[in-house]
Amino acid sequence: MFKAAAWAYGPCIAAVPYLRPVISIDASFLSGRYKGTLLAACGYDPEQRLLPLAFAIVEKENEQCWGWFMNFVRRQVIGEGKKFCIVSDRHWGIRNTFKQPQYGWQEDANPSYAVHRYCMQHICENVFKASDKDTTLPDKFRKKLANKKKRRPFYKMWNELKTTNPKAIDYLIKCGKENEADDNEEWRPERWAQTYDGGYRWGIMTSNGSESLNSRYKAERRLPVVGLVEGTWYKTVKWFNERKQIALARQAEGERWPKEIQLKLMKHSLKAAAINVITVDIERGEFEAQVPFEKNDPGITWKYQVFLKRNYQPRDPQLPTRRAWCKCRKPQLTGIPCLHVVAVCGHCRWDVSDFVDERYSTENMLKIWSTGEFHCYEDEHEWPVYDGPLIYPDKRLINRGRRKKDRNWMWMDAMRKKNQANQRRRTRRDNNAHEPVSMEDVQSGRRTNPRRTTRPSARNRAQSSTGNRGEPSREPVQPGQNSVSIDPHTESRVSLGIEGVLMAHQVAGDHLTAQAVEEGGYEVGFYG
Repeated sequence: MFKAAAWAYGPCIAAVPYLRPVISIDASFLSGRYKGTLLAACGYDPEQRLLPLAFAIVEKENEQCWGWFMNFVRRQVIGEGKKFCIVSDRHWGIRNTFKQPQYGWQEDANPSYAVHRYCMQHICENVFKASDKDTTLPDKFRKKLANKKKRRPFYKMWNELKTTNPKAIDYLIKCGKENEADDNEEWRPERWAQTYDGGYRWGIMTSNGSESLNSRYKAERRLPVVGLVEGTWYKTVKWFNERKQIALARQAEGERWPKEIQLKLMKHSLKAAAINVITVDIERGEFEAQVPFEKNDPGITWKYQVFLKRNYQPRDPQLPTRRAWCKCRKPQLTGIPCLHVVAVCGHCRWDVSDFVDERYSTENMLKIWSTGEFHCYEDEHEWPVYDGPLIYPDKRLINRGRRKKDRNWMWMDAMRKKNQANQRRRTRRDNNAHEPVSMEDVQSGRRTNPRRTTRPSARNRAQSSTGNRGEPSREPVQPGQNSVSIDPHTESRVSLGIEGVLMAHQVAGDHLTAQAVEEGGYEVGFYG
C-alpha cells in the first residue's frame, strides 16, 4: 500500500549554497478524497521570497513521519555536514527529531549539525492562552520581548511582565526546556528570543513562510498524489521564471542590494547625523557611538561600542559575515548594519554597503534563481518501463463525507483579523478627517466626501419602492427651517434638527450657536 512520498526539484537543491542557512517547516492536511498530511520545507531569498525546498505526503504528523522527511531533506537536499537553523512550531514530533542521531539533525551532537528555533507566532499564541487571554500581552511579547535585539529593553519588559503577567513568565521559562517538569534545568531563551539567538536565525522569527507556502498549494491539496506533485512542479517553474527576470532587471539597473535594505540604510543615514562618533583605535577598528536619543529612554545619552573590520570572514559559515560588530547586536543577528555602524562609516567616510552581508546581494539572488535548470518531462507513454511492485491506495485513508477545507483558527488569527479591521477603520477615519470641506460645497449640495455615501432614509426607500410598484407617491415635503436636502433632484426632505446643522457648519469651519440657527433658518444640502 502507499505509505509516503517525498520529492524535491533540482534547481531548488542547486540554490541551497546561496541561501541563508535558515529553513522553516510546517505541515498541512490534504483536502481531497484521501486523508493525509503535506509536509513542506522552504528557504528565503534576499528579498524574503519563498523558495520551496522539499515536499512530502505522509499519513499523519508524528515523530516517525517528521523524522523520515527531515532525513530526506538532510541527505537529498541540504547535504551532510552542513549546519542549518530550523524554525518551526513546538510539535512534539519535530522536537524529538532533533534528539535522534539517525535523522541527521541532532542538535546536541559534537559538532552540532542543526539549531532548532521556535516560531514566535506560535509562542505568542501559547503565551496568550497561558496569561488568561490578556489582549494587551501579544503586542508586548512580539515587539518588546521576542523580537528585541538589545538586552536592555528585553529585560525591562521581562521585569514588567513578572509583576503584571507571572503566568506568562512561567510558560516562557518552561517552553525552551527539554523537560518542562524539571525545575533544575536551565531555561533556554534562545529558542524564542532573538537577543539570545546568536545570529543563527538571521532575523527570521516565524515559520510563516512554510505556512504561506502551504496556502499557495491549497487547490493542489485537493488532488491525488500525482496531481499534487504536478501542481507543485508547475508553480515552482513559474516562480523561478518570474524571479529570475526580477533579479536580472535589478542587476541591469545597477542595484547592489534589495530595496528593503537600501531603505533601511537610507533611514539610518538620516538619523546618524545626530550621533557623535569617537575614534578609539582606528587600526583595530574600535569606535564609540554616543546616541543622545532613544525611544525607550529619552533624555539619556547611551554609548555603543562598535568594531568594523573591512576584511573578515567568520569561522562558522552559517553565521553572518561579521565585518561589523556593535553592542546593540543588530549586525551580528541579521548581517545588516545598524544605526551606529552607519554613523561610524559616515565619520570615517567609508562605504556602508561594504558591511552588508553578501548573501543579501542582487548577485546572490540571481544565483539562487538561475543556477539550476528546469526541463519538460515527457508524456506517460514515453516514460521508462516500471518493473517494481504495484502500489495501491490504503482504503483506510478514504474519507467519507465532506472533507475539511480550512484549518482551525487560532486565537492569534482572530486577533489579527480584528486588528486589521480596526486599522482599516482608523485609516478611513484619518482620510476623512484630512479632506477639506468648504461652506460652498455644503450649501450647494455637492458631495463633501467622495469615499463615503450616506445611506438613504427609510422614508426615501419607501417612496422609491412605492414608485416602482406604480402606486401614487406622497407629495414631496417642502424645505422648511432647520432641514437638510437629501436629494436635490427629487427635493425630498428629512428633518435634521438644530444640532445637525450646527455640526455641519462646524465641519465647514463656521462658529454658530443654536440661537443663530433658529433666527437665520440655515439650510444645508448634500447628496444621499
